[in-house]
Amino acid sequence: MAIEGQLVQAMDLNGISDENQERIFNYLKVLHQKDPDTAQHSMRVAFLASQIARTEAIPGITPKMLLWAGALHDVGKVAIPLETLAKTEKFTKKDMKAMEPHVILGWQMLDKLHDFTAAIIVRHHQFGPKPYPVKLPELPEWLEPKKALINTAARQLALADYYDALMTRKNDKNTKKAKGKKKAELSNYDKHQLFYRDNADKTRLIYTLEEVGILKFPE
Repeated sequence: MAIEGQLVQAMDLNGISDENQERIFNYLKVLHQKDPDTAQHSMRVAFLASQIARTEAIPGITPKMLLWAGALHDVGKVAIPLETLAKTEKFTKKDMKAMEPHVILGWQMLDKLHDFTAAIIVRHHQFGPKPYPVKLPELPEWLEPKKALINTAARQLALADYYDALMTRKNDKNTKKAKGKKKAELSNYDKHQLFYRDNADKTRLIYTLEEVGILKFPE
């Protein structure tokens, strides 16, 4: 089944109304017009993040929440120059700086419309060695009591985002390379080791996700 169909099925099963599904896909259509690969990535991340949420089963964090956040986590990239967005080789520090604003741009697009989703996506790049944005926007007062849940949901989203980028994007610009190897030369074994290394705080969850077949690292 194509990822669009999987995503619609997951949305149906998790109680996202037809009206809200249309809203989500309208955002994705705009993103698709800018860069089809990023739109496809967003749909895969949405589906995967919902599976992670279901597996980890933390009270207060639902697959529905992660479907929203995963589908829209890169929506701010509609404002990133295409020459930067589509670049896969020789990605420089300058390119990275040009890419970083997409998180705040996505938050600005969703703030006051989908506050909970906006709060999750603006935090999903807080878990790497160089977290960004450096200064997070303040949570609305009604979301302050849910700050811990939002951060945990953002961590689940980050895990799904990292996995999909690592496994599907050739020369992925956001993925570290193994010592002495070019990104294009990473074997599935290298990717497996890299994923565990860079997500050491989630080792037990990753093992479970592999055991049930949600995460797959081919031999």
